[in-house]
Amino acid sequence: GKMYETEQRRQHSSSSEHCLICLGSIIDKTILEPCNHSDYCFRCILTWTKQSDRCPLCSTSINHLTHLLTLDGNYERFFPLPNLPSIFKEQSSSNFRASNSNLSSELSTQISTTNRASSSSSIIITKTTEKTYCTSKIHRASPLDSRSTLSYRRSIYKNLLYSKHIPSNRFTGFRSITSKKLRRSDPKDWIPKITLFLEREFRAFELDQKEIDYRISYVLKILPVLDCKSEGCIRILTDIFGGNLDMAQLFAHELLSFLRSPFQELKPWDKVVQYPNP
Repeated sequence: GKMYETEQRRQHSSSSEHCLICLGSIIDKTILEPCNHSDYCFRCILTWTKQSDRCPLCSTSINHLTHLLTLDGNYERFFPLPNLPSIFKEQSSSNFRASNSNLSSELSTQISTTNRASSSSSIIITKTTEKTYCTSKIHRASPLDSRSTLSYRRSIYKNLLYSKHIPSNRFTGFRSITSKKLRRSDPKDWIPKITLFLEREFRAFELDQKEIDYRISYVLKILPVLDCKSEGCIRILTDIFGGNLDMAQLFAHELLSFLRSPFQELKPWDKVVQYPNP
């Protein structure tokens, strides 16, 4: 866009600009999104993001960094995120599979055969905050979360069915939710609620409990950093779902739908949420 072209010209026409962090000449000029401040070396602002997720100049929350700007319009985006738990590094994407039903097997095939060309291989993941949004008391789904309920949730993902939008107003009780709102709120107000949802969704894929716990902890770390449907969040969820972008987008949609709802439990949400026919 014009903003990048202007920044590229500035970068190549002037060598006298100085980084506001190291005070030396800027190396690999970096644009902070969305505030567009750009008086930083990439390495300097990268180090900064490990301590703070806000622009040093204006304190705007940093969504991502744009750097490696070239005159032909190329650039690279960097999304500061928490490090993946070690279990994700040790396991291949094929491990995200359910093994005990035909329906789960079909889902596994979808996950393992998805084209990874648009996955987050260009994203560098790093830690941005020392806050702990996880809880050691992970909710265990009760026997009332019947096999039929889990089978129904699996069918939602198999058929890529998106729940219908429910508007935010005082009649529905639904409201808009952003990562900024979560950061500013008490974790006790939303972590137990979201943990219920995550536990059931991951159980629908018949993962073992250790895998479920790791994924819950990781998603809880992402939510206060990135909006559910942001590019960075979708790319990270795509990795969690073995490279399946469609599955990641649907998961983010369902997660946001429940997060927006006034309900603290799953049953009331199940009663009001509607899906198109398969």
